[in-house]
Amino acid sequence: MPCHSRRAASRHPTALFFLVALLAYALPDAALAQTFGQMTCNAFANMGYFPDMIHGVMYASALYFGTQGIIDLKKYSESMVQQKVHTGILKLMGAGALIATPATISAIVTTFYGQAPYGGDYQCTPGEVKSNQQGLDQIMANFVQNIEDPIRLVVLATGWILGIFFIARGLFKAARFSADPNKNSITNITANITIGAFLVFFSETGYTWLETFFGNDEIAKFSSLQGTKAYQYITTNLPGQSTAVFNRAVEYALRFIQLIGLIAFIRGWVMIKHAAESFGQQTVGQGLVHVIGGIIALNIFKFLEIADRTFGL
Repeated sequence: MPCHSRRAASRHPTALFFLVALLAYALPDAALAQTFGQMTCNAFANMGYFPDMIHGVMYASALYFGTQGIIDLKKYSESMVQQKVHTGILKLMGAGALIATPATISAIVTTFYGQAPYGGDYQCTPGEVKSNQQGLDQIMANFVQNIEDPIRLVVLATGWILGIFFIARGLFKAARFSADPNKNSITNITANITIGAFLVFFSETGYTWLETFFGNDEIAKFSSLQGTKAYQYITTNLPGQSTAVFNRAVEYALRFIQLIGLIAFIRGWVMIKHAAESFGQQTVGQGLVHVIGGIIALNIFKFLEIADRTFGL
């Protein structure tokens, strides 16, 4: 192994542990893929291993911090000058939060939303592909229909997993606060736990932002765009069957933009967390642009309807 690789591994033992655990634990659990949608569903099926792996690491960390806390309190009783009492207390509190992982996450999310995150047995089913149809509009429709639900499920699951990971990371930092207050600052701890809570309850976070901008949490359908004056003007001047082709092409192109908006929304929250931690060159403004742009793209049909009324077209 090159010297720089050994140094990197020594600096990031937690990342190395996660990588080894993932390779050992994430066993394939998928069917033979024949379309992009099936490939995405296979990825979704295997993502269920990640939360269990994170919970296992949190339980092991709880044992470690609990032991360290007891040792620190023992040292304090022997030497009150050299050892601070809050060091052991913080580690024991962190151990308690880590060992009660599900209850801790539920309490954090309930603090923000007034209810615990709900789960369910989500079935990933790729959309049907029509092979006997011709035209670019049908190709676009096949592609979006095939990947739409699988991509949505994978993004939601990714947000949930990242949320659990960020909350765990925030608890780790809280337990280590007394050892290194600069690296494990209150800002870093709060950013990880808060953004983690937003991502664990990702769907409710999205509904909240939809209500903030559009007044309700419903995502408009293509029919709302068809009712605008600008769209009616365009379609009335199309010859023959071109209207149906145009409608199909526009609908599925905009539905693809909705998927991009969903990805941008979750990426924006990650960027905000990185900015709060002064990680890289990302800023809170860049993260908010992704969050707001993602919400607008997610409800693109309603946004275009509002734009039509705003400009009086």
